Amino acid sequence: MSTDEATLPAVTDPVAAGTTPTPRRRSVAGAGRWLWHTVRTNKAFTTLLAVAALVRAAMMVTYYPAFAYFIDTRAYMLSAKSWDTDPIWPFGYPFYLWLLAPFGRTSVVALSQHLLGLAMGVVVYALLRRRGIGRGWSTLAAAPILLDARELVVEHHLLSDTLFSVLLLAAVVLLLWTDRLPIWVAALSGGFLAAASLTRTIGQVLLVVFLAYLIVRRVGWKQVAAFCVAVAIPLSGYMVWFHHEHGVYAINSYTGRYMWARTTTFVDCDKIDFTPQERELCPLEPLGQRLGPDSYLWYDDPTDLVRRYKDDNIYKSFATKAILAQPDEYFKVVMADTVHMFQPGWHGPSRTECVHDRWNMPSAGSGEACAATLMVKPFIPGAEATAGEPANWQNKAMHAYGRVFTVPGLLYVFVLLVIFAAALRRPRKQHGGENLDAVFLGTISVALVMMSLALSAIDIRYVMPLLTLAPVALALSVHRLRRAA
Repeated sequence: MSTDEATLPAVTDPVAAGTTPTPRRRSVAGAGRWLWHTVRTNKAFTTLLAVAALVRAAMMVTYYPAFAYFIDTRAYMLSAKSWDTDPIWPFGYPFYLWLLAPFGRTSVVALSQHLLGLAMGVVVYALLRRRGIGRGWSTLAAAPILLDARELVVEHHLLSDTLFSVLLLAAVVLLLWTDRLPIWVAALSGGFLAAASLTRTIGQVLLVVFLAYLIVRRVGWKQVAAFCVAVAIPLSGYMVWFHHEHGVYAINSYTGRYMWARTTTFVDCDKIDFTPQERELCPLEPLGQRLGPDSYLWYDDPTDLVRRYKDDNIYKSFATKAILAQPDEYFKVVMADTVHMFQPGWHGPSRTECVHDRWNMPSAGSGEACAATLMVKPFIPGAEATAGEPANWQNKAMHAYGRVFTVPGLLYVFVLLVIFAAALRRPRKQHGGENLDAVFLGTISVALVMMSLALSAIDIRYVMPLLTLAPVALALSVHRLRRAA
């Protein structure tokens, strides 16, 4: 990315010319004024933002106060109350809940997450305007995160996904915002990535992608070092805290169990040299009649293998041996779930179907396998009821909205294919920075989906961060090709 690419052309009347001057001052006040000017001078985007706010207000009214999700929400709330690290989920989201706990209402959590969803739309728009991309493309790129129905449902849940998306987007935007990367900005980006990793552990996998991007971009060794130190300090500190409470230096003590569950559908225990302890973890059902990975992982298995041993390393050793002995079978199940993630109309077996339908707008009688769970008491885990019951005009209207305004899975695939296909093209006029940035965002998107499926069970909400990353990458790719034409 060259200097002229990072700055928008200076014009006498930016509103009339369809551009917004880039802030040259480094002060927060100057950046804030630029952002305010950038947003308010585009009627199309302000209208989009207003519609997105109205839909979120309708969510708050229709499904008051918030949604809960299986044991996840309960664990987050208990951890926030006790300030104990959970063996499965890191403390990032419980800390967020702890900050909001004085309000005593789960509706405040849902409202705050809806506001974060709106903020992500503004940040996507502002980043693309900063990069010299027109108002129309910038507005279009912000539309998915602002209007997607599944995103709204996820925001309404007491779950870590929205916070993770915000922190990841912040880490990315800081790196893409300017041509010359100051050391403090690199460190701040690393801090946000560390916070994202302590919110959802999949963030740790992205560290490799971020480092590769910084090295290829040649930002300088000081910037790379600052980024690494900013990531390492919070993660190391958390591992020390986790060791104090659980006796192991780790972010959680469930990684091995996730990997073990991933192998349960295909592992042929008769062909693998397991230790006696590991062999106890073999599913009793014969191949072809086994439960899904999530059923073994979340206590639906009557033999309760997931709690057979306290030591997570036994599960990790089992999974490692299974994957090395049957790499082709492992590859098949991961690729099959990748296809299912984006396949139109796929619901899967009973429990997976339920997990899939929970991310739809709930309304009684709509035909879904199950609906989201509604929290009915203020900040008390376990007080729940079925959302969308009884059916009324509000939840029927929201359900109809969800049937129309949900990004199709195949569209994600198409966008990612365009991004990487565009990266292969070498136009006469090179715009390498935009090309590298688009590939960076596309690689993060692919890594998030593939590694989530490789290390855990399928869940449609794993694609939610792509609502911000993929449109930005596509806009940069198209802008690069148009400039080179």
